[in-house]
Amino acid sequence: MALYGLSEADLREYCRRVMESLELWLRRLIDDVLTPTYGADYLNAQDDHGNYIINREVRENVAQRKRQEPQRYARLIDAALLDDEIKILCHQQLYGYFRAALEGAFPDGTTEARTFLTRLVEPRNRLSHANPISVRQAERVICYSNDVIDSLKEYYGAVGRAAEYNVPSVIRAVDSFGNVALPNQQHNPEIFDYRKNQAHELRPGQTISVEVEIDPAFSPGQYAIVWEWDSARLMDCNKVTILIERSHVSELFTIECKVVSNEDWHKYRYYDHRVVFMYRVLPPLEGAAPTRSTRS
Repeated sequence: MALYGLSEADLREYCRRVMESLELWLRRLIDDVLTPTYGADYLNAQDDHGNYIINREVRENVAQRKRQEPQRYARLIDAALLDDEIKILCHQQLYGYFRAALEGAFPDGTTEARTFLTRLVEPRNRLSHANPISVRQAERVICYSNDVIDSLKEYYGAVGRAAEYNVPSVIRAVDSFGNVALPNQQHNPEIFDYRKNQAHELRPGQTISVEVEIDPAFSPGQYAIVWEWDSARLMDCNKVTILIERSHVSELFTIECKVVSNEDWHKYRYYDHRVVFMYRVLPPLEGAAPTRSTRS
């Protein structure tokens, strides 16, 4: 990509997306690797000598962000920033757990990993606070991040090939209310019920959107995405936007997302992963005009 030809806004947006992808991958790795050994509360786990495996600064920073925005962060690790992730990944006692996943990018081990990942912290902070970044910093963001992501894709590809069902799945979903869902394929379907939150109730005339991210170990050409709600159906896009109509009024309004691989077999016979989002749609306010259907 010719970075010098991009406008500052386009350069920032491209780098921001690459950086967000890297952070998502690193959080996934940390959670996948540490949970089997230390349990779901691994951020507060202790070793055999009673010492915390994660340093206090990281634990406190992550916990504080989670308390401040509980709806934004589904898990504690989702509140970790890049510098927190680096401290976890490059911890001398923990790096052995991550070595296999990172050795494609950092064959010389923890010191190399810390050096190159730390170089991303400043441009990451600049992107987060609307400060400009140089083309050189953008090059680092793109090259270093993609090196790590490629290493993780190779690692997860090997893990997937060893699994009974190596199929594409939704790994993250976010709706227009800011709800973040992190499916783990433990149930079929995986249900995310938002009906108890009054701030997330809908009425005719309002719009709801849901966007999903599919496991990047699979290329988009290997699967189809199918959205279903009410009697509507939409295919092959990561995001659905729905104008709520009077016919949608219900205590239970569902939006379903199915991932279907291109294989001639599927984990659940007709599809490989199914995620359901539940909302309440209240009656229209008195005097409200009828709505017309739009889909995207």
